[in-house]
Amino acid sequence: MDFDFDFEDAKPWLIGIGAILLVAGVLFGMTYINVNSAIAKCTAAGYAKPDWSWRVTSCPADEDYASDSVALVVGNTADSPMPKLTDEADKYLRNSLAQTDGDLQFYLYSATPSGSRIQLDDLKVKKAGNVNSFVTNSSQTVDKIDKAIAQPASENGADYFNNIVAAGRAVTTSPSTKSPLVLVVGSGLSDSQPLNFANGDLLHADPADVLAQLKAKGTIAQDDLKGVRIVWSGLGVTTSPQQPLDATEKRNLRNIYNTIFNYMGARLVTDDTVMATESVKTDKTVTPVTVNGLSGGVVVYKLGENSIGFKPGTATIQDQAKANSALDGIIANYQKCPAAKLTVEGYTARPNGTIEATSDLSKSRADAVKKLLVARGVNDAAVMATGKGSSDFEGRVDEKDATGTWNSEKAQANRVVIVTMDSSGGCSG
Repeated sequence: MDFDFDFEDAKPWLIGIGAILLVAGVLFGMTYINVNSAIAKCTAAGYAKPDWSWRVTSCPADEDYASDSVALVVGNTADSPMPKLTDEADKYLRNSLAQTDGDLQFYLYSATPSGSRIQLDDLKVKKAGNVNSFVTNSSQTVDKIDKAIAQPASENGADYFNNIVAAGRAVTTSPSTKSPLVLVVGSGLSDSQPLNFANGDLLHADPADVLAQLKAKGTIAQDDLKGVRIVWSGLGVTTSPQQPLDATEKRNLRNIYNTIFNYMGARLVTDDTVMATESVKTDKTVTPVTVNGLSGGVVVYKLGENSIGFKPGTATIQDQAKANSALDGIIANYQKCPAAKLTVEGYTARPNGTIEATSDLSKSRADAVKKLLVARGVNDAAVMATGKGSSDFEGRVDEKDATGTWNSEKAQANRVVIVTMDSSGGCSG
């Protein structure tokens, strides 16, 4: 069969088909570019990468940074830098907004003694029909939060612990909550109970001893914050009038909170983003915390059984290496101020609930600690050791349980040696 193709007759058809293919190619190219541009915009803004489809209208949440219930505890107090969301905190908020399609359960607390809630109106993200609008609307919501946390505290004092606990309970109200999240911005230095760092000794205490005392007082409950993730920005970062913490103090502050929250079932993640140095503009005050190397001041170190443990009924130290490690901060401070005077006070428990004459044992234990200090270069004449027996000290707990029976675990918190370093007379001999 002959096939007679007439190009001239087919030309209009070929031109039409070509035009259709050209338009289709252009449309496909534009769609491909737009989709990839949307995907790039999502990943650049900190969201997860969307699946490739012909139309991307929003950004999916990065599940590692997302929750459907978020609380923010802000240290808008005198001793902390001006609060601002770090890039890390911003990313958590954005992805949580994405996961909930903007309908996020959000709680905002001021880290003050009364635990005042900061009210925010209209936090819901406006619905968006494209990625640009989605990213813009989410940013506007986060900006609204950022502006709200810049408001200074309305009262004196700081209390991070109780507000973090309240926030943790708020985000776990619903059993269906996925990855409950508490964001914290601030120094972490409270002058309120139960973690009053302004009393002179808590900042330098062994974290295990701090936990033991809180447990003995019945202040905390195991797994009370089970499943809560706490992301903390600016922990240990301070501004005037608070003297800066040295690296050892920052590490110990972090370990204290980590030990406590781990016992309560939460996971603490610290964000080490460098914070601004501008102070909160407020006339409200927070009691300054005494830090290492502060000339002309008094530093108190409370050393419990987890720091320096003695064999029962004796002044024999169970672990010399551990005891020496517990004294490192004291030695470092003494080397900065060799004219300082030290007082070592030994305290014991009250066995079987009775107040016994335990001053001799407590004096022997104080002498044992003095001996370690002198062996590491402290002037013998600068150290006075005394035995306080089972007398009271700040933070002593009742050793009886609810039934009135003497409790050995509670008693453990009262077996302490307290070292006070006084450099008020100056640091040069």
